[in-house]
Amino acid sequence: MRTLAAIAVLLSLIGLPLQAKQLKTKTIIIEAFQFNPSLLVVKQGTAVIFENRDGTPHTVSPDNAGFVDSGRIAGHERKAIAFKALGDYPYHCAIHPSMMGKVRVVK
Repeated sequence: MRTLAAIAVLLSLIGLPLQAKQLKTKTIIIEAFQFNPSLLVVKQGTAVIFENRDGTPHTVSPDNAGFVDSGRIAGHERKAIAFKALGDYPYHCAIHPSMMGKVRVVK
C-alpha cells in the first residue's frame, strides 16, 4: 500500500495524473461532398473528429483564424480538431469551396 502511495506522490510531482482525463469527442462525417451535420454544437473542450468517407481528399479550413487548418484529409482518413474557446467556428473545404459547415462551442 505504501508503494502505491509513493508512486502516486511521485507522479503528481512530475505532473502525470494517475488516470488521464478522457477527451470528449463528436464526429462530423464528410461524404458526398458535404459535412454532416453542417452545424455541430459541442461543449467547450470537445474534440471534433472529421471522418472523410469520400474517396477524394478534403480539408477543414477555418473561414477566420479560429482554429488551425486540418490540411489534406485523404479519402477514408480522420483528423481531430479541438475546440477550446466558446463561439462559432465556420469552416469550408479549401479544395471544394462549396462545402461549408460550422462548429458552435457552448459552455
